[in-house]
Amino acid sequence: MTIYNLTTLLKSFVSTNRLAKSKQFRFCLVSGLEGMEEALSSMLNTTAFCCLFDNASGYVETDNTPHTRRVHTVALALRHKADDMAARQQALEVLRELHRQLGSLILKEQTRLREDMQYIEPRITMQETSQYLIPGTALCLMQIAVTHYTDLSYNENEWDNQ
Repeated sequence: MTIYNLTTLLKSFVSTNRLAKSKQFRFCLVSGLEGMEEALSSMLNTTAFCCLFDNASGYVETDNTPHTRRVHTVALALRHKADDMAARQQALEVLRELHRQLGSLILKEQTRLREDMQYIEPRITMQETSQYLIPGTALCLMQIAVTHYTDLSYNENEWDNQ
């Protein structure tokens, strides 16, 4: 079984979603907020980003039906005129709408994934930054949790003699 790949989903999202295309969103992988700041500053000609953090949190559940849960962070960022609160609010409205549209895409994906015993949890959290983390940039952080069956059968071939 191939574990669900959010990279593929997000690349498709920015290349096929009309709003994301109209705002020229670009996909990138980053290592946390520090990596995101670096990515944004290195792409001076880009004004809109959909970033997937390359690290995740999660756990392995051993009760009843063994499964692994991974929580992935996605950041949507849209540059706007610095120190212009009206422009910032407009940018946040775009990010809110993209969050909604990404949710509709994920809802569509859930049926296909269930056939492979993979589940995107129904709650996709969103947190808008309340301050300028990156000057002149509206930022929305989302968390998407994916759970999949995990075979925890003990296999002696994986161990040295004990």
